[in-house]
Amino acid sequence: MALKKRYYSLNGQILGEHDVSSGQTLQYARDALGNVRKTIDSDTGNVVHSYIYKPWGEIWQASGTGATSRRFCWIGSWGYANTNRHYQFNSYYVRARHYSGVMGAWITRDPLWPTEMPYGYGEGRVYSGIDYDGTQFLNTSVKVAFFGQCCKQIIITTSGASHGVFSMGSSSCEWKNTGNCRNLQSEVEKCPYITWEGFCEMLEKSKCCSIAKQLGADPYSVCTTAITERSRRNVTNGIQDYYGSAGVPLSKKGTIKTASVGCIQVQVQTANLILDQIVKCSNRTVRGKLLRSLFPIPATDELLLQKLSTDCEWSLKLLAALNVLVKSGCASRFGKVTKTGESVDYMKPESFPRIWNVGSGPHKKATECLYSILKKYNICG
Repeated sequence: MALKKRYYSLNGQILGEHDVSSGQTLQYARDALGNVRKTIDSDTGNVVHSYIYKPWGEIWQASGTGATSRRFCWIGSWGYANTNRHYQFNSYYVRARHYSGVMGAWITRDPLWPTEMPYGYGEGRVYSGIDYDGTQFLNTSVKVAFFGQCCKQIIITTSGASHGVFSMGSSSCEWKNTGNCRNLQSEVEKCPYITWEGFCEMLEKSKCCSIAKQLGADPYSVCTTAITERSRRNVTNGIQDYYGSAGVPLSKKGTIKTASVGCIQVQVQTANLILDQIVKCSNRTVRGKLLRSLFPIPATDELLLQKLSTDCEWSLKLLAALNVLVKSGCASRFGKVTKTGESVDYMKPESFPRIWNVGSGPHKKATECLYSILKKYNICG
């Protein structure tokens, strides 16, 4: 088979190509990232092909005869974007660090050290994780999808529990300036009485997507905890409910931590109540919109629990759906949940909906602001 093309390189960097049959020689003109932006005829000096790339190297636009059939195999001169080779040290400069191709290792310390290993990369899990900006490793096996690359859980409490993602106090706010999604964070931080904490911090504390609120007379909790919490039971009656570990109502405990024993069952019950109310909604437009936003809906309590425990976006949509029901007038009555021998209609209009844009004070302000954020980022469906 006759040779069709020759490629020219210097110290491993491809500089151009020569077509044997036509005799044409093309030189590669690269941008600052090392991507081939133009090919130039070495005899005439004319531009033969032009390319525009997407952020991660995929060709977006190509012009010139035969441009779309050409392959450059990798982005960047050396297989990395925005890199240069340091000839004195025989290393590749990759933004913050130098990589030695001879040693097959980083030869300069990670700027995140000592919080990260000085010469590691992606926690040594480059096939199972992603690191979008070089500052935060995300495990791709964790199903998170809210805004950007991080799922942001929501917890609202009147007590200002320190481990909540959003913590609502009675008259003050404290920002926990963590997390990667700065755009969403900046939106959240404009809200009154709400504090911020990132998803990774919650993950480290073995907490899942959580939404909780305490009422004065009729306390309830809508949240999930770590899967290991499912085996824990109320010591008073052996039933997993929304009481604390000692059988004391949450309103007398004052923090979300007291809900960690029994909140999962209540969450499933609450989710079923909300879903039932959506199905019964007389407004066809609202009903259809909410059902589409939550599709597919888990068919059993076990699947529903799994969905609530792993899919943060879906949990947020469910809570946002409740807000839509209240606003549209479809949330007339949610039903009853039994707790320790008594039946409490804790989802009735005069209790639950009042904190979702019904009422006054910090509850109303925080909830309205939160709802506007959910709506802005299309979490409401």
